[in-house]
Amino acid sequence: MRFSLALLLLVAPALVNATLSPCHANVKGKCPKLHNCKVTKVSTAIQAAECSHNTRTHNKQTYAVFKQDHQYDGNHGYPYGDCYAYTCKINSKMVANKDCWTFLWDTNVKVNGTKPGVGTGCIKDPNTSECGCEDSKTGKPLALLSGGAYAADEANAKIFSRSMRVFVTGGQVVWDYRRHFKGTERDDPDYRLKLQGLNQRIAQRLLHLCFQNGGIYTKFGQQLATFNHGLPKEYTETLAQLQDQAKSVSFDRAMQTIEAEMGRPWQEVFKEFDQTPIASASLAQVHHAVDHQGRELAVKVQYPHLEAQMQADIRVIKWAFQLTEYYFPDVQIQWLYPEFKRALLSELDFENEKNNSRRIAACLKHNSTVHVPVVYDELSTKRMMSMEFTAAPKISQIDAIKDLGLDPPQVARALCEVFSEMVFCHGFVHCDPHAGNIFVRRNPDPRAKRNEQLVLLDHGLYRELDGEFRKTYCDLWRAMLMRDSALLEDCGKRLNVGELAKYLPLLFTYRTINHRGRLDASMSESERNALSEDLKSMRFSNVTDFLEQLPRDMLFVFRMNNMIRALNKELGGTTRERFSIMGDYAVSGHSSFYSSSSEAGLARIWGTLGYWWEHMNLVLRLRVLDYVMAAIQYAKGGPPAKIKRVG
Repeated sequence: MRFSLALLLLVAPALVNATLSPCHANVKGKCPKLHNCKVTKVSTAIQAAECSHNTRTHNKQTYAVFKQDHQYDGNHGYPYGDCYAYTCKINSKMVANKDCWTFLWDTNVKVNGTKPGVGTGCIKDPNTSECGCEDSKTGKPLALLSGGAYAADEANAKIFSRSMRVFVTGGQVVWDYRRHFKGTERDDPDYRLKLQGLNQRIAQRLLHLCFQNGGIYTKFGQQLATFNHGLPKEYTETLAQLQDQAKSVSFDRAMQTIEAEMGRPWQEVFKEFDQTPIASASLAQVHHAVDHQGRELAVKVQYPHLEAQMQADIRVIKWAFQLTEYYFPDVQIQWLYPEFKRALLSELDFENEKNNSRRIAACLKHNSTVHVPVVYDELSTKRMMSMEFTAAPKISQIDAIKDLGLDPPQVARALCEVFSEMVFCHGFVHCDPHAGNIFVRRNPDPRAKRNEQLVLLDHGLYRELDGEFRKTYCDLWRAMLMRDSALLEDCGKRLNVGELAKYLPLLFTYRTINHRGRLDASMSESERNALSEDLKSMRFSNVTDFLEQLPRDMLFVFRMNNMIRALNKELGGTTRERFSIMGDYAVSGHSSFYSSSSEAGLARIWGTLGYWWEHMNLVLRLRVLDYVMAAIQYAKGGPPAKIKRVG
């Protein structure tokens, strides 16, 4: 009973309480050739009959155009589609379209081919005989718990069925845990094996859930996949499959979104438009197009229903977090929810993405190794975005990069430089740098000193770092690379983790602050044993507590850093080169706090001298010291360690 009530409260706010206002006339199989205003309201996944009775506009509707998307089977054989409502005078010129159905409320307008009335009946409540939210073509009432529930679910963007999948999956996870793992002690010889098995089964269920529900669930799964500093590898490796499994929608559905946003037929906006998307992501798909000026475009179109689904989906995810903590007390993750919600809302608004792309382009305009495609305002809205088209391989397509005559390790160097500059110098960070968002091409500028150029895409998820955090982060990298324990301890205090600061180098460099080998060398066996002994008493709850104490900016920096490290490794970049670049930019970013243009001349000079002193000191550590230590190792009779390309 408690579960049913909770689910009802979840879904109820999303259901439509229609104020019925039947149209006075309709014309089937035709829709206006042009519209005199932008669409006022778009209602997705509803029946034609509901569109004829109520368009949900705040102002008085004058006409609405229903565009059929699909016809269901015999049990639910009524046309479903999207309803586009307008509050201006209809254009009397109509065009034939078998999937269109136009409804008129303005009695003063005459359109050829119209018939009086709504053209449909209404669904009656079996108890009161009153018309409900939706209407059927036949006028027959739908069963309250079968057809009615199904229709209500369709009318509300499948919110009920999507929510049910979450709770069913959650129930399966709890049952699996109680049956196969609960009561297992940490000193049990099979503890680790049982835990890995449980994690793998849960991860597979989450993968299936995210793929079936799509939309923000896919985005949520993708974000979890990059959380490899806080989640077991069974989750991160399994959910990584979501990067390549986003589902696209049909060409017609994409065109409906474009026409709703632009207020006119898509043929008037674009000269050519490829029907098959060139890319499909969690929240949108991208098509190649050409506008009437001859410009080659990449048009990003948001999936239908996202706005309708979003509030209910976010609420369900919040409840899932709460239930997770209730059944698994060691897993404290509710603190992640506000950041997830904030990031998601920012990605849903393409106006925000457009502004981010322009800002980062301005930050990096001096750097010829990176290009941000131009966005065209006149062809962009909140739910669609048209930008300069770029034909180039993804950064993960190594053979294609070589075919361009480019050296992958040099591409890795450019990648590390660009993202280090974002973090340390500008504090404005692209937080989703997976391979699909970074292309590589030969630099089109013949005067450029370097041949490679990165093309940076998808600017929906950015993080503006707090100034004090950026300063501390610069100090943290200086401490880790200079192996300065005192500075590391000071950074720990500023980052609110205290003594746990000793674990920060593990998260970024995979070695401790006391590591005495070369910076790109792995820990020795004795170092690993000592670390293992130190971590023996640590539980998963300690890990989540540690991450929760960190500034939220650090979570996004973790995400970005891990993704860049993986790409650097794939391209053949060395760890030492990556550390060298990050250290150089950390010193540069740190010096900017003491040599800003607002300071007096002498202070600026001292700031510049301080930067160069630290820079040379860092070079000495990263270059000379490594070779000295290798020579000492050789003198002791051991072979000098080779530089390993570990990312």
